[in-house]
Amino acid sequence: MYVMELFPPPCPREYIEILQYIDGLKYYDAPNYQFIYGTMRRALQSSRAQEFPYDWEPGGPTAYILH
Repeated sequence: MYVMELFPPPCPREYIEILQYIDGLKYYDAPNYQFIYGTMRRALQSSRAQEFPYDWEPGGPTAYILH
């Protein structure tokens, strides 16, 4: 399936769930944003990533500029 090519490991498996959900929608279907948001939150928790602070915020990870 092409999904694994789009989201190879270590991408969270939840991304695949979201893509499959969106692919199943028809043109006039209203997206269930709560499902998408909840699945993204679950991906954040399962990957043990921190949501904040962003790179540009104080205390955020140091950004490196490549020349």
